[in-house]
Amino acid sequence: MDTQRAAVAGEALEIGAAIINDVSAFRFDPAMAGVVADAGCPVVLMATRKTRGDALTMEEVITALKESIQLGEEAGVRPENIIVDPGIGLWVPGKKTGYNLEILRRLGELQVLGRPVLVGISRKSFIGDVLGKADPSERLYGSLSATAVAVMNGAHIVRTHDVTATREAARMAWAIRTGRGERI
Repeated sequence: MDTQRAAVAGEALEIGAAIINDVSAFRFDPAMAGVVADAGCPVVLMATRKTRGDALTMEEVITALKESIQLGEEAGVRPENIIVDPGIGLWVPGKKTGYNLEILRRLGELQVLGRPVLVGISRKSFIGDVLGKADPSERLYGSLSATAVAVMNGAHIVRTHDVTATREAARMAWAIRTGRGERI
């Protein structure tokens, strides 16, 4: 369930949701971390300082995620249930394409957090900016390229619109990264 509201997360978990994606990273609703802790479910926390996706540099991303992880753990969220998302995308006016390219390039630095890394890059505006593709449906090749780079640089989970093609790109990047060709 993609929500920033504890009440919505609680209801979703009661009817079968298995994971919460909180783009506010426990910062907008003080009860959210408690709901996640009580449910014992995984949670995705996006790099957020004051407004969603406003962490621009990798240093800001790491600092914001460290703070959100601490908020979660203080509320009782098990560390192994926390997944981090660097917040790639043009979330705020000051977040230009270059910031997203830098985050992808430096994604491996998130290993310092000791948590799985999720990236949501499929068809994003920054891909359109680089390739000159205003229509998101024309960004498949750019999305696949960005996915391969993300996996090579440490992404564990990739959100996508194009499952089959993205899975193949991710599998190939994983095989190159690890030197293992088995299926994932």
